[in-house]
Parts: sequence; C-alpha cells; structure tokens
Amino acid sequence: MERHPNRVPDNAETGQSGGEQPSTGRMVDYFLGGGYNFAPDRRLAKQAMQHMPDLPFVVHAYRSYVRRAVTAAVEMGVRQFIDLDSSTPTVGSVHEVAHSLDPDCRVVYVNNDLVTVAHCTLILESAPEAIVVNADPCDPDSVLGERTLREFLDLDQPVALILNSVLNHLTDEDKPGALLHRYAQVVPWGSLLIAVHGTLEFQPKAGENVLALYRDTSIPAVTRNRDEFTALLADWELLDPGVVLVPQWRPDVLDKPIEDPERSACYAAVGRRGA
Repeated sequence: MERHPNRVPDNAETGQSGGEQPSTGRMVDYFLGGGYNFAPDRRLAKQAMQHMPDLPFVVHAYRSYVRRAVTAAVEMGVRQFIDLDSSTPTVGSVHEVAHSLDPDCRVVYVNNDLVTVAHCTLILESAPEAIVVNADPCDPDSVLGERTLREFLDLDQPVALILNSVLNHLTDEDKPGALLHRYAQVVPWGSLLIAVHGTLEFQPKAGENVLALYRDTSIPAVTRNRDEFTALLADWELLDPGVVLVPQWRPDVLDKPIEDPERSACYAAVGRRGA
C-alpha cells in the first residue's frame, strides 16, 4: 500500500476491504495523488484511465465543485456537514474547506468500509472539527441515528449532506430517488444536498468501457443523463444554476477556465430542503 509514514493503522489490511478489493474512495485518493490506496485500487484506476484518460481531471473537477458548494453552504449559514460515502479526507477535504471559512463548522465523514474508516480516524486525530463514523449511507435513519454523530452535531439545525459517489453505485432497482426522499424527510428545514452524478452523454464509448471494468469487480457502477439525475432530486429545491456540469456550478477565481466542461462527464446540483 502507498502510505504516508506512520499514518496507516496496523490492522488496515484486515478490514472490510482487506486491501484485496478495490474501493472507490481509495481510487479517488489515488487520482488526487494521495497515499492512502492499495494495489487493487491503483490497478483498477490505471485500467480505467486506459479507457478514459480524463479520470484524474474528472476527480479534480469534482473536488473543486465540492469546495465551491461547501463555500456556498457556509455563506447560507450552514455550519454542519455530513459527507456520505466519503473518500479518504486528504488535502482539500470538506473539513479543511469548511473550517477555513468558519472555525465553528463541524464535519462528519460516513463510510461503511472499515479500512477507510480506520484511515480517516488517524487522519482526523489532529482535526477536532471532524470525525468519521461507520454507517451505511444508503440507510438515512441509521446514519442520522448513529450515536457518535448525534453527539457531535445538533440535528435540530440545518446540515449539508454531501453525496460523493453514492448515486453512481445505485441501480434503479435500488430506488435512489426514494433514498433522497427519505433524507429530505429526516433532515431539518434549511438543510442542503450537495450531489454529483456521472454521465455517458459526452464520452459514451469510453464510459461504457469503464463501467464494464467496474462490473468485473464487486463495485456496481451506474450513469444517468441530466434529466434522470434531475428526477432524483424532486424533493429538493435546486439552487441556481440548477443541474449543470461540475465545472459550470458557480465557478470562481480559484478555478482555471475550462473550455470544454463536458470532459468532466459529471453533473452537479445543490438542493435545499424546504418547508
């Protein structure tokens, strides 16, 4: 495993993934140039890049979008964030962005992969504004009922839910719309949903090849077009500019101009839980 010195738990390779199965969270870390990934993560990531060389660009574009969305949330008065199915929180992660904007912000990372949870626990030792919990992001009641999370956050106040790759791994049979509907029911008024979703609309052949790679692993992968993604957000009031490609969601001066946002192969939206 590639690692930062003294920052990997001794029992990391005995966790749920055991270092034997690739993890989307650790693949994200690899694409970002991080050191918290195993050989299977790197192997699948490199295979995927053979079909879609833009994958590192996609991940960086997504990370920039999350920074802008978290900034917008803080500007709207939200100080609590729940990062669902998070990748390893390395440089530029949610807690770093939020805390730089307001030291009172608190962040809970949620993951059901025990290896990722172990890594996160070590990384966050020096970040009292953030914790990680082991829970299933596809079970809103168990996430928001998790004891440590409830002690760390005030669930009477708005929270911002961040969906990294959850929707990309839920088929229609998994009822992703029902999942987002339930989250809208259980979070306080004024809460936000920060979501992204991959699409094949602009790179269909390359995308299909990447999906085929995922199908050969234990990781299901699903893409949707803009209308399909929008339909999943029916219970949330979309903030301007609505559903757009990730580089087009409120770009700011920190972002390099992108001539063809279609390279991102990913849609973004921020929704608000209304009355």
